[in-house]
Amino acid sequence: MSKGLAFSLEDVCRLGKRIVLFPNKGVQVYFINGKYAERYVDVFQEGKKVPTVFERLPLEKIYPTIQRVYDRKTKGVLIARRAHPATQLRSTGKGMGKKIQRETEMSREQHSLVESQQVL
Repeated sequence: MSKGLAFSLEDVCRLGKRIVLFPNKGVQVYFINGKYAERYVDVFQEGKKVPTVFERLPLEKIYPTIQRVYDRKTKGVLIARRAHPATQLRSTGKGMGKKIQRETEMSREQHSLVESQQVL
């Protein structure tokens, strides 16, 4: 199996680190923290940049507007994307997105085993 598998909200929470939303007012980049997406701004304190949470939203709320999902382990690898807001989020078959494929293949094998047992 390669790219093009559906990428669910649970997959985004488990495998994603950074997400980009469809542009509303410019590009919005959020970082995933559990089941929340956080957008940071840099605030200067005592001459040093300190990242501060600017906005925190539940992933369920913004899932339909996610355009791209980037990998948790490998820096900057695109693991899922959506072509248009009305389409489904799909895996690219790279990075941690390969885990989705393995799990899907295993579930297909299990499904075929159940079907073969029902025939007997």
